[in-house]
Amino acid sequence: MPTPASPIDSTALQGEVTIATTTGLAGSLFPVLLRDYRKLHRNVVVRVLDLPFAEISRAVAAGDVDLGLAYGLPDTPELRTLAAREWQVGVVVPGHHPLAEKQNASLHDCIGNPLILPAPSMSLRAVLEAAFTAAGLSITPAFETSSTTLMRRLAALGVGVTFLNPLDVIEESQRGELAFVPLTDAGLKPQTLRLISGQQHSLSPAAQVFADALSEQSVLRAPAARNKR
Repeated sequence: MPTPASPIDSTALQGEVTIATTTGLAGSLFPVLLRDYRKLHRNVVVRVLDLPFAEISRAVAAGDVDLGLAYGLPDTPELRTLAAREWQVGVVVPGHHPLAEKQNASLHDCIGNPLILPAPSMSLRAVLEAAFTAAGLSITPAFETSSTTLMRRLAALGVGVTFLNPLDVIEESQRGELAFVPLTDAGLKPQTLRLISGQQHSLSPAAQVFADALSEQSVLRAPAARNKR
């Protein structure tokens, strides 16, 4: 359970907090977070808005929402980064797919399979296109979608391979429905998950405590370095 860093009395905390995020993160990360936050702060109203990626940073900078959480959010003077973590992109396949047996793979290994790609409006699409270009590969998608849920479902049905990060497929991987295989291509940049607020707008006590709770989640904390012996 997340432990708020703020000294504010949790029983007295009141108010509202609004956070803008993507559909995929709203469905994967927020249910447990909101459940645990509600146990601590029953007098706070939390609003989670599902916005297009391009609208999240604009809404935060304008003060329309308190917080924003998404991959690939810009680092601009109008925005303040509260927490961030990089996530490696990999190929996602059914558990019975030949690639599922590999410890890692390359984009060349994926060619020959129908490709399920994120829509051009998603930040991951630009990351993938740059990596394919750097690898000297031209691609034609079999499917394009702005829904990470559909990307996962199509991959699970075996109609193609898709590209996501391990956070996106954690539940399916645990159930054995999908396998995440890290891609080692030098031209493939990681996705940066970033929590932001507006530089010109102070957070309310309720929003600050929520931001602290979210920042404490492992998805936004860099993994601890292993001791070298």
